This record gives sequence, structure tokens and C-alpha cells, in this order.
Amino acid sequence: MLAVQIHQSSQLDEILKVIVSESRKILESDRVVSYRFLTDSDGVIQEESVSCECSVSPQNISVAELKAFERLQTPIWIYDIQNLQMWWANKASLYIWNAQSREELLQRDSDISEATRIRLQNYLHQFEQGKTVAENWTFYPEGKPVSVRCMCSGVYIEDGRLAMLVEGTTQLTDDINQETKQQLAEEELRWQEALLLSMTDTSLLAFFVVDNRTDEILYFNHRFCQIWEIEHLEARMRSGELKNNDIIPDCAALIADVPKFAESCKPLQSEDNRCTIEDEILFIDGRTIRRFSSQIRDERDKYFGRLYIFEDISERKQLEKTLLLTDYSFECIGISGTWIDRNAKILRVNEAACRLLGYSRTELESMYVYELDPDFPQQAWTSHWQELKEQKCMTFISQHRTKDGRLIPVEVTLNYVEFDGEEYNFAFARDISEQQAAMVKRIEAETALRESEERYRSVILAMAEGIVLQQADGHITACNQSAERILGLTAEQMMGLCSIDPQWRAIHADGSPFSGETHPALVTLQTGQPQYNIVMGVYKPDGSLTWISINSQPLFQPDELTPYAVVTSFTDITVQKQAGQALQQQAQRERMIYAIAQHIRQSLDLDKILNTTVAEVREFLQSDRVIIYRFNPDWSGVVVTESVAQGWPSLLNQEITDSYFVETKGQIYQQGTIKVTSNIYTAGFAPYHVKLLEQMQVKAKLVVPILQGDNLWGLLVAHHCSAPHEWLPWESKLLQQLATQLAIAIQQSELYHQLQTANQELQNLAMVDQLTGIANRRCFDNKLICLWPQLLQEENYVSLLLCDIDYFKQYNDTYGHAAGDDCLRLVAQAFQQTVKHATDLAARYGGEEFVVILSNTDIEGAALVAQEIHQAIQKLNILHTASAIENRVTLSIGIATVIPTSELVPLDLVEAADQALYQAKAQGRNRSFFREC
Repeated sequence: MLAVQIHQSSQLDEILKVIVSESRKILESDRVVSYRFLTDSDGVIQEESVSCECSVSPQNISVAELKAFERLQTPIWIYDIQNLQMWWANKASLYIWNAQSREELLQRDSDISEATRIRLQNYLHQFEQGKTVAENWTFYPEGKPVSVRCMCSGVYIEDGRLAMLVEGTTQLTDDINQETKQQLAEEELRWQEALLLSMTDTSLLAFFVVDNRTDEILYFNHRFCQIWEIEHLEARMRSGELKNNDIIPDCAALIADVPKFAESCKPLQSEDNRCTIEDEILFIDGRTIRRFSSQIRDERDKYFGRLYIFEDISERKQLEKTLLLTDYSFECIGISGTWIDRNAKILRVNEAACRLLGYSRTELESMYVYELDPDFPQQAWTSHWQELKEQKCMTFISQHRTKDGRLIPVEVTLNYVEFDGEEYNFAFARDISEQQAAMVKRIEAETALRESEERYRSVILAMAEGIVLQQADGHITACNQSAERILGLTAEQMMGLCSIDPQWRAIHADGSPFSGETHPALVTLQTGQPQYNIVMGVYKPDGSLTWISINSQPLFQPDELTPYAVVTSFTDITVQKQAGQALQQQAQRERMIYAIAQHIRQSLDLDKILNTTVAEVREFLQSDRVIIYRFNPDWSGVVVTESVAQGWPSLLNQEITDSYFVETKGQIYQQGTIKVTSNIYTAGFAPYHVKLLEQMQVKAKLVVPILQGDNLWGLLVAHHCSAPHEWLPWESKLLQQLATQLAIAIQQSELYHQLQTANQELQNLAMVDQLTGIANRRCFDNKLICLWPQLLQEENYVSLLLCDIDYFKQYNDTYGHAAGDDCLRLVAQAFQQTVKHATDLAARYGGEEFVVILSNTDIEGAALVAQEIHQAIQKLNILHTASAIENRVTLSIGIATVIPTSELVPLDLVEAADQALYQAKAQGRNRSFFREC
């Protein structure tokens, strides 16, 4: 049988292969080789047959073995699969690798395909199992094909890495026969196909190939099913069960505009249509998918189908939108914005910068900073840039030179920015001409005040009555000798004291303590009203009691409503007081009642405010205890105010020290954090903290910080003692609003007397909208807050009109922002002319919204004013072709009217008016709508 097979073949390779294969089977051996002697006494393995079960565990390669391999004339090399690099090769292998030396071969970069890398990894797994691999490889030394029979096995090299030992046997024929070429071509084709599948299966692109002639799906990857959300059809698609038209309904359900998509697909169905398209498809879920489509034809122009590639570009679209929005924001900010490079070159400016300096955008973007700002000469720019780089952000006062040569003062804020390896300066500049003028005026006023005080002192020194001068902060700055005699104190002892200083021991006519906050001087400073014939008993340092009658007179700067100082005069009425003590006591009680009433109405009695607050909060929240906890300088604290339900222990005046507060200095609350605890046992508190709460019988708590600016004054705390309690969001919000009001009241009480006279003028500037010249949002808020308690006491109406210019964005888009600003000014003037009562207020609420407060006005009166506003706007007849309702500017007005009660707050009125405005817009705009509060 073996002889028959030998005679049937004419090729030596085939004959040797049959001999070694059949011999191994007959002998039942593990390996049979055909060894050929060469002319130089060396030899090569011409053919080999190895049993599949013949596996030898990889061995460590030795130096002796490498030396032996070097002497052989057959090519042998070792390839490091892990690092994809040649590790060793003998001289006989250099020829087939086209290498001049071993060093050149070992230093070559391995540029292999993905398919080859996968195949090498498969070899590695076989080597780990002790298997060998025998294959025919083709090399091209000097451009000629050489077939090499390669026996591959695993060996361990340095660091214990498993590498591939290849023992090659060069075929005797110079050319590869046609069958071998075909096998190599088929193998290469399989590798290319594996590589292509690997690339498409791992790609973020979706591939889909369809034969439009038969509607058959020729190829698709998993990403295609992900994008079109048809993973549930993937198995049936791969089995050929589904065709292209079968998956279209599932895919079409995702498309926002199906008719448009269907129309774009029609030209792609024909085999004759060779066009290539690239477009975008919008999905109903907001995604944007880029589509690329092209025919697939071979080199002979044979049609195979159409290729579709889909890519989800939603994130890219969103980034583009964000970039446009950022650029638009830079242009729309109301202050000058400039991008500057490290060489002081101006790279970009916004429209506000052009308006401020009078240059065009092109002119500014061709200039340098030192051409505009004389405070930054060219020679000093390098040191300035280094300073900015270190500080990152700087704010200072400088001056800019406009195109017409004027120098204007500006407040400049610089921001150091590093981007893409480059350094930039993002600068803002704000014109502060008005603020500087106000500052000069204030300095002049202070100078005049000092001169006036000198004259005043010379007068009061000679008077028989005691005279004391107190500044706006309540501190004594001057007194005469009569005041020293009556009070038993020297001038040095009185200087710097205040009427609420604990050194003063004063009583009312009935013997009760005379609160420092109700001292006539402080009342006058707070109200601006003079006080007359206020009787007070003052204990002198020697313990004797002197009765005095006090008058206080405010001192005003021109055109100001708040006194900058108060002059208090008093006479010794001890003798008269002793003669009519009974009558005086009665009068004093009446004055005390009046003073307390005034105090409560004017929110100047801090204790009263705190007590009222905790009582009302506890009643409103139906909690068991509400306290106000004030921090000491060492971050311990004391309960200064409390309202507690019957049956629960009082914490009033208790000093409570929480070590957490002391260690962290209250940092968590200094950030304005609200702590909501529904159950102290599930909140994760430390054991010592739970024990502290148990001592106070607390089961749940709501804690809101009371902040004065950046400083933490104390905490407003609500306790539930009977059981855990789930706090609702509105409860936290209510407590936060009350804490804000408390902070304002505390600040008024503690810092009111430290305000300077010039602040009133700055306050007035802050109350005016700079664009329209009418009251702004802050003025409106203050007006409504001040008016509310007055109407609450009077039980009278207050109405609110919230107005919005219809389609104002379209107006800006049509006529430009400059025209939009002019429109806002005209509308504001119409409001000013329509709202005529001194107690009413028209203000710009924000953007294109305006608001009108009508005190003592019911719904009929408010409706009449709204009608007059509509008429005034109509008379303006401002052209608005972009409006959807009329060709002129119109208003929508929301009206709300209420008689204030203790259950309502001003925000309720504002929200009612806002809801009414919404209804007016919903009903067609250019109308008014009333909503009950």
C-alpha cells in the first residue's frame, strides 16, 4: 500500500511526506523525520511527522544549545511573542530574513497585522500545553519566494518568558508550486477577513451591508444593533431569517422625521445608483447619528451591495452647542471682556469692551494692553505677567484710555488661564467713574462734618445742660463739663462708650432697668425722630442715683434721611423727680409701653424678635422645641432663646459644648449647610453626639445656620422629642428663610450703628436700574418688604402687577440688542408716567419683566392701572414685526391683590402675580389676568 502511494506521486516533497507519515503509523512512534546530508557535512530535516499526543513541556534555552544552533546550516530563530520582537537568530536564518547581521535583525521594529498577532497568541497557548506546530512559511529573500518548513515549539527565555523556537527546513525547489501559492493566498485572505472582523466588531462605528437587489443582509456588526436598539433581532439577522425590510419598522420607530429619512433612502435602492451620501439622522430620544453610504464593487466593477456606516455623534453635537453658548455668553455679558496672551497682545474682545473704549473690534484686536492702560508699560509687562501667574486671579483699580483720548477709571479683574500648553489672561473691566465721584463727595462731606463738630464743641462747653454727641454707631465722641458733673464721670471715662454699654446702670421711673436699646439717643439714630423729656435714673460711680430729663436731636447731612449723629441734652431733675415721683412713674410706664410698641414695629428689639420667632416657628411646625443657639468665640455655645412645649425640659441659657463644633470651628455650617435629621439613631452620629441628644430628649432635629456675611453667628434649631419625624422640604425652606430674616435682624441690631453716612448715597445707586433709570429689583424687594407690615397693621389692600413684554426675544433677534435696550427704556418711561401715586412703585423686575406695587389698591383699582399701562404701551406704537399677535410691542400682565395677614408673606403675592402672568400668556398675550392670592 505504501509503495502504491509512492509511485502515484511525482513530487519529492509529497513522497517524503507520505513515507514519514506512514512509517510513524506502522512503527507507532511519536516522531519520524527524513534527514538530508548536505555537502558541508551538515544536514537538515527534510520532512517530519509528529504525533498530536507527543507533547513536551517547554524547557529553558541554554547557552550551549544556542552555540549548537549557531553551527547548523539550517535557519533557526527564537521569537519573543510577548514583546513581539526577534530574540535570537543563527547566521543561517539571516538570508531568509533579508538581514545583513544578527544585530540588525534583533533591532527591527515588529510591524505585524492584528490577524498575525492573534495567531501568535494561539501558538503561545499551544506551547503552554507542550504542543508543537508545523507549518509551511514563505519568505522573500532578495525578492524571490522561498518555502520554509517550520517546526515551532515553546522555550523559556530571560525572566521566565515563554517564546517561540522555530527550526526551519528550506525546500529544495526555487519556486513555490501553484497549489502552495493558492494555499498561501487563501490563508492570507482568511487572516485579512479575521482582521477586518476584529476591527469592525470592536469599532464604535456601526457597519451594515445589504444587497438591494435581494434585500439580503450581507454583513453587520454588533454596534449596528446597539445604535438602532435592535439587539433582540441580532440572532435572527445573523441566521439569515430576517431581511433588510424586516428590521425597518423597529429602526423607523427611533427616527424623528420618518418621511424625510425615507425620501433620502430612495436613491440608494438601485444597483445603478453609484452615489455616495453623508448626512445626519435625528432620533426621537435626541441622539444625532451620522450616516455614510457607498456601493461595494470589486476591481471588475461587479456590484456586491451597499455599505452603510453609522456613527453616534450626539456628544460631539452637544459639545459644539456648548461652545457656541459659551461664545454667546462672552458676547452678552454687560462688562468689558478681553482675552490677552502672555505678550500683552489683545486676542479677542466682546461688544462691551468696544462700547467702553470707543474702538471697533478689529482695532482693539490689533492692539496691545500697554496701548490702552498707562499703568502697565511695555517694559513692566513681563514682571506683571509673572505676578498674575503666581496669584492666578487679581482685582485692582486702574485706568483705560479711550479712542478719543479720555482716561476712565476701571475696576479690573484678571484671571490666569492655561490651555493647550499656552498661557492666557481673561480680563474683565468695569467703569467705576460714578463710584469714584461718589467717594469724592463722601470725603468732602466728612471734611465738612469734622469742621462742624469743632464749632459744635466750642458751643456746648459753655452750656449749663449736659451735652453728649454720639455718632451713627452710638459711640460718644464729645461731651461738655456739665455732662461730666451730672453723670459723675470724666470725659476720658465717657469717650468711646455707647448707650447700651453695660457700664451704664439706668432705670425707669418705676425702678425697672432702662434698656440701652431704648435710650433716646439710639431711638433718634434709628428713627431719625427727636425725643423729648425722657426721664431716666442714672447710678453714678459712687452709687448715688441721679434723675435726668433727656432730649435728643438728630443731625442730618444735606439731602439725607438717616442721621449721621445725635445730640443728647439732659438736665438734673432729681429734686423735681422726688417731689412728683408717683406721677412720673405712671407717665414712665406709658412711655415704656409706647417705646416697646415702637420697638416691635421697627424690629429693633433683638430679644423680642428672637422670642417671637421661636414661638411662631414651634407653633407653625408643631414641633416640641425650637431654640436659638449662639456660638461663643471658642465655638462652645449657649441657648439664648427657646420656645418649648409643656412636658419637655427647658434648655434656655444652657451652655452646650459639642467637641465636633470646637474641632471643626463650625465649618459645615459656615458653608450654609442645612442639617436634616429624621432619626438620630439612623443618622450615623458618633456615640457621644447621640448621648448628648438623648440628654436633651431629642429624637429628630432640623438645624439651619444663622450667618452674618461669612461669619457663623449661631443656629436656629427645631426639635421633635416625642418621636422621629420626617422633615418636609418646605419646613427646611421655611426655617432657612427665617434664619435669613434673623440674620438681618441681628445684623441690624449689632451693626446698624456702624454704617457710614455716605452708604446711603451708594444704596440709592444700587436701587436704580442702570439701563432704564427706574427702580430695580432690589428696590422693589425692599419696598414690598417695608410696605407689608404697614398694610398688615392697617388691614388694607396691596396689589401687584407683574408685566412681561410679549415676544421680546424675537424683538431682539429682529432689531438687535441696542434697539431692544431702547424699547426697554421707552416701556419703563411709560410705566413711570402711568404709576403716579407717591406710595406706588414701578420697577424693572429683570430682563423684559416689569413690576408695579399699588398700595391701598383693590382689584378694581389694579385692573384700571393695568388698563392704563396697556394704553400707554399702545400709544408708544413700537414696531414689532416678529410678534405673533400684533405688529407692535405689547404687554402681558399678571395681577394679584391681597390684604396681608400673619399667615402670608410677600413672596405669596409675588408668586400669585407670576401665576396670573402665566395665565395671561397662555390665553393669547396682550392682556391682563387676575389671580387670587
